[in-house]
Formats: sequence, structure tokens, C-alpha cells
Amino acid sequence: MILTSYNLGEIILDKSTSIFTRKNKNEYCDIQTYQNDTFKIFSGNFCFKEDVTINVKNDISEVVSFYNLSGNRFTNYSDLKNTLTINTNEHNILCSNNNFNQLFLPKNINHQSLVIYCNPKKYIELTENSTTSLDSFLYNISNQRSSIAKAKNMKLTPEMVYLAMNLKNQIIANKNNLLIKGSIYNLLGLQAENTSTKVTKGITSSDENKLEEARIILLNNFSITIDELSKSIGMNITKFKNLFKQLYGVPAKGYQFNYRMELAKRHLIEGVYNVTEIGYIIGYEYPEHFTRGFKKHFGYPPSKLKMV
Repeated sequence: MILTSYNLGEIILDKSTSIFTRKNKNEYCDIQTYQNDTFKIFSGNFCFKEDVTINVKNDISEVVSFYNLSGNRFTNYSDLKNTLTINTNEHNILCSNNNFNQLFLPKNINHQSLVIYCNPKKYIELTENSTTSLDSFLYNISNQRSSIAKAKNMKLTPEMVYLAMNLKNQIIANKNNLLIKGSIYNLLGLQAENTSTKVTKGITSSDENKLEEARIILLNNFSITIDELSKSIGMNITKFKNLFKQLYGVPAKGYQFNYRMELAKRHLIEGVYNVTEIGYIIGYEYPEHFTRGFKKHFGYPPSKLKMV
């Protein structure tokens, strides 16, 4: 199936709500769009029964920040003269100038992604002096050169995954522009910071893929043990513990704990759930255990968050 950018708007998007609901369990497309004076956002969760190629003509220069939560996408940019491939839990940034691009989506795969578009001059203002790892990219943008921030895509951190999902939910709930803009700034800031992540040594690409698989499991299964986790990816438990800490900087359970606490903090700030409910959401059977863990991590109990 080949769609143009016009088709995408007319066929995939329901103009009244910017959400096209599920057609059946094997083929669905849920898309949200948002635009303010600085940013445009495309957020989607979709699966097609056949391969889909989308032809998009872009008449303006834009910095494009990709956050790919699941699936794999292939985009050919005419002005970059190469294909950008982004796999599950990867992100990257590019600047494209007046280009035509083709987005290829393989069939029978759940694709979930968030894309933020920003004016190049505004992006330079936002990120200048934030990280030296973006200096070359910002230089190219300032000289109106199409460019990719990193030749190799970067891995999404747990905080970036949560912010991307939270931003999508804010758009669906039609939250006010100030909240949405704040989430965008936070996500772009974490992405810029993540571009300077150090390169690990002594870990094979095969082991790194297994560790990434384990990391994703950790963020979705709070009750899994390290023994179960290492067996699920086919790695010796001692090797797993050593390599995970080397790659991500903390032990596996510590990494999961940090994510759970940050997730809890954001839920508390949003005010939708009470302390007991949030404890259950992040995998605590007893509220007092959650309270103890939260205080250990942040230095104050969850009940005092809004007073700190």
C-alpha cells in the first residue's frame, strides 16, 4: 500500500478527533497530532496487514526528534541521501531541509512512536550549551545543512520512555498547552543529554541486544527475579549481572527500582491516583513498603511530595 501525506490525513486521521480507532485486532491505527507556536507532534500506535509506504513532501526546514517505542521503521530522506532505520527503544535527531521522504512500515508489526518537529533556529536556542556532543549537529543546522545528530541511534532511557508515553496521554486528554510544552522541553532535554552517553567496551553486539531485551522486560515486569530474567535471555546470571551494570551503570534491580520511583513521582505530581494506588501500580503489595522505598530514594515520603 502506498499513501501520500494527503492520503495519510484523509484516510488514517479522523479529522474531528485526530484519532483513528482500532478496526480489528490484527489491523489498527491510533494517531494523535498536536501543534503550538513552537512544536508539532505526531504520536501513533498502528499495525497494518500489508507493507505500507508513505510518501511525504515537506516544504520547510525542520529538526525532527524520533522516539521509537516499538517496531522498526525505515525512512529515506532525499536531502540526506540515506535511509534512517530506527528499531525498538531507539531515538535520534535529524535536520531536514525542503525534502521529499518515504516512510516504510513493515506489515504485521506493532509500530509505536512519537515524533517532535521544531523550527531549526528555535532548536538551536533550546539546546545551545546543553551538551558538547551536539555541537557538530547544531553547527550544520545553523549553516542550513541537512544532518543527523548521531550515525548510530541511541537507546531510549526509562525516563524518556515514560515522558514520551506521558506526552501522548496529555495530548489525548487535551491538557493545557503549558503542561504539554513542559513535557516537550523535558523530553528534548533528556534526549540532548543522552547523546553524550559513553560508549561501552568489551560487550559484543549480541550481548548488548540481550541486555536491551532484559532492560525492556525489567520495565514491564516488576516482579521478575534476576535468575528468571537471565534465563529468559539465555545468559549466565553472573555474566548478566556484570554486563548489565557495565552497560547501564547500576545493577539490574537498582535500574528497575529507580524507574519505579520516578514513575511513582510523576503519578503523584499528576494527582490522578492516591499513594496506595500508585504503590500497586508500580508493583508494591503493601503501601508501607512503597512509602519506605520512596523515602529511601527521594529523602521524603510520598505524602509530603507537594510540600517539598
